[in-house]
Amino acid sequence: MELSDEQILEAIRGQYKLSFMQIELSFPIKYNLATDESDEYSDKDFATFVHEYIHYLQNISTPWGLYNSMIKYEKISYDFAYLQTRKECRPPIKVTYPDSLNRKNIRQLISLGRWCRFDNKIVVDESQLITISEKLISYQGIRMPMKIISFTDQEGIQYQVPLGAWVIMETMAAIFQEFIDPSSKNNHSDVPYNIVSKFVKKNYPDIFKEKGKLVALLYSSLFSTNPGILFVDRLEYANSNQSRTAAQLFDDLVNMASIHTETEDMNVHTFYNNIEKKFSNILQKLLMINLDYVAEILKRVNINNGFVPIVTIISDGIFDRERAKSLVSYLGIPYVYSKLGGVLYPDSIKQPGKAADDIIALIGARALSYIMNNGKCELSFSCDKGENTKPECKTIPWKGAECPITAFYKIINGETIE
Repeated sequence: MELSDEQILEAIRGQYKLSFMQIELSFPIKYNLATDESDEYSDKDFATFVHEYIHYLQNISTPWGLYNSMIKYEKISYDFAYLQTRKECRPPIKVTYPDSLNRKNIRQLISLGRWCRFDNKIVVDESQLITISEKLISYQGIRMPMKIISFTDQEGIQYQVPLGAWVIMETMAAIFQEFIDPSSKNNHSDVPYNIVSKFVKKNYPDIFKEKGKLVALLYSSLFSTNPGILFVDRLEYANSNQSRTAAQLFDDLVNMASIHTETEDMNVHTFYNNIEKKFSNILQKLLMINLDYVAEILKRVNINNGFVPIVTIISDGIFDRERAKSLVSYLGIPYVYSKLGGVLYPDSIKQPGKAADDIIALIGARALSYIMNNGKCELSFSCDKGENTKPECKTIPWKGAECPITAFYKIINGETIE
């Protein structure tokens, strides 16, 4: 089924920019999403924010999300090194990355499972079989085992969809969204938003009835370099241990499971701590400032606290606006903006009342890298709604009148800015 313009607009009501702690919304931000003012938003708008906020938590609190960010930050560091030695180059620019980084990136792309494009709205025929099998995937010289979901849609077309981090993260975010806006389920394509839920409903109905358990299993799978394989493993475990609660199922993973990496097996605590430490070091080196907001959020979501907010908040299978506000209140917001107006910055932990410098620097880092690779400025909307752009925006955007791009360019070249 081809998507209409209205359906396409509906599908992009919000977007989380993976690894960069940025949420873009397609409705004006008139009220603070982190306070009771959020009650002024419609269920549809607030639920959209919640969906993207869950993606932010998946990014900042799981090994898969942190590792994915590390790869992107490493690539950006090579972009900036190139820019420092070729000051008059014009975007888009082709930077050559080391083979080791390219291999890590390819493996992460495979585990994401988004190499297949689905531009149409897919509706699963739930009267037909929905199965999961395992295949050895070969992509650009890298081979990895992957779980594959097979199903038939309502037009009789058969599909095979990779069960990677993309499908898992979208399924989990859609569950939270549907608690607040049940109509969102009808607006979403089953791929990627509903296919895992429909597989579980058909093959593991007892687990499907307990949304808290399903969320715990989806979230747990992101504590692996190959989320699809871990998800199926934990799903079988939960089905064989029906008396375990959502929180207990997550604790069982953390305390009993081993994570398989390219070089060794290790317990979940060690795996998580290693990645979190490397993530902090790489991000701090990239931004060239001490971490502030990010450092505090990493402490709050750390599994060693014995309290996992995203699992605890829905462990009884209930989620609503009040719980969403509690979650946001405890963990804070990332950078949230709308091209239709409005922006929210996370507060500095070190200087309350001031926007966090590390998030501002991360906005600049992404924007500069995006220009280098794509020749377009993502921040032009903020320059008097694009009406006050400078001639250099289309040639060498880090030159000319001061703007966020010129400011971050100065930072990476060792200059001091106010």
